[in-house]
Amino acid sequence: MIGLIQRVTEARVEVDNRTVAQIDRGILALIGVEKQDESVAAQRLAQRIIQYRIFPDAG
Repeated sequence: MIGLIQRVTEARVEVDNRTVAQIDRGILALIGVEKQDESVAAQRLAQRIIQYRIFPDAG
């Protein structure tokens, strides 16, 4: 499992030349998952992503 996060001015996801999701300014996360990846790896990746300094500190 691997992830890439990036600030974007706009982004969209297309399937068969049809837009299925889109955002304006925000954060894009691309996550690569393989069949053998386990939920523990997904939880660890999610924790790493939310701890990156691109998110404002809560509190």
